[in-house]
Amino acid sequence: MRWTVLAAMAPWCVLAADGTAQNTGDEAVQDSTQSFAGAAFLGFDLVVPAGEFRDNADVTWGLAFGGLFYLNEPRSLAVRGDMHYLAYGYSRKVRDLFFDEHHTNSITSFGVGPQYNSDFGPGRLFAFGTIGVSQFATSRTWTWFRGDESDNQLALTAGGGFSVNLMSIDPRLALHFAASYRHHGPTRYGTDGDGPVIMTDANLMILRLGVSHQFRGPP
Repeated sequence: MRWTVLAAMAPWCVLAADGTAQNTGDEAVQDSTQSFAGAAFLGFDLVVPAGEFRDNADVTWGLAFGGLFYLNEPRSLAVRGDMHYLAYGYSRKVRDLFFDEHHTNSITSFGVGPQYNSDFGPGRLFAFGTIGVSQFATSRTWTWFRGDESDNQLALTAGGGFSVNLMSIDPRLALHFAASYRHHGPTRYGTDGDGPVIMTDANLMILRLGVSHQFRGPP
């Protein structure tokens, strides 16, 4: 956990250092009419359970979306918001004509934090760290009845990757690849299928392929 916390906090340190440097520079270059700039992204994830979680959950797929708000004109620093959903266990049992049981395990995560970008050839390298919350939910449905159980945990995420501009299609579009590690403390969660609810660490490794769209707002 110590290394995960350090990795997640590193971009915050870069953000603070850059902000201090900008404040001590020539403020004459600041333009009060400058418009804001950002990006929206959509990602498809391959999610690999790590540590003890790997013994109780299988590799699965996830969906993510979020946005960036750039803090400077070179777009080297941004605030990142990220939402992520995955279902890692589903089962259905039909006992008879009147009894149908469904069992679903899922994780919904939200995080916010800084992202650092650096130009690299036809694209950009980036590193980010976020802090947020993950909800581990177990849902059981018996015909006309439903029972839910959930556990909310602090989520620390650190990662990085690279993006490539799709100039031939639209200069505002980019294809991006990323890898990240998400740490949760001891968590109550449902095991695969219709297994019991247990408590262990529930960490994730996430590989993402996505697309982003740059935009600029009015001044």
